[in-house]
Amino acid sequence: MTGVQETSCKFCLKTVGVEGFEVIDNVTRDILDVLLLKLKFDSEGKEVICNVCRRKLNAAFEFKATCLKTDYAIIPYVDCEKMLQLDIRDVYTKEKTSESMDISDGHKICRLCMEPVESEFRCICQEELEGIEKLAPEMVSMILNS
Repeated sequence: MTGVQETSCKFCLKTVGVEGFEVIDNVTRDILDVLLLKLKFDSEGKEVICNVCRRKLNAAFEFKATCLKTDYAIIPYVDCEKMLQLDIRDVYTKEKTSESMDISDGHKICRLCMEPVESEFRCICQEELEGIEKLAPEMVSMILNS
């Protein structure tokens, strides 16, 4: 016995090495709250997250932050009374006035990040929609209605 206590990641439950993790702090707990992930923590608060799960958690947080930023930009242009379809290109043009971007009919604007897409445009498939429902459930109605 070497006297080293094994530590498990709170997310993936894998045993992690001495330098392969960090203690879950208040910032990480805030990120969990934003992502609507509810975990039970012990009273000592010494749970850890491995580096792999930390990167995934940060990526999920960045994704949601980007989507919500786009959502907040779009909401003022939605006319709930008329229920007209919103052209994201119009919103993009109004929001990006400092940038001189000519949005032609050939350009599409990504609904999630509100950036121009010329070639790699595709519809959201069911699996991706399920992922969005988990990470950013407040966006689902806006995606389906745009």
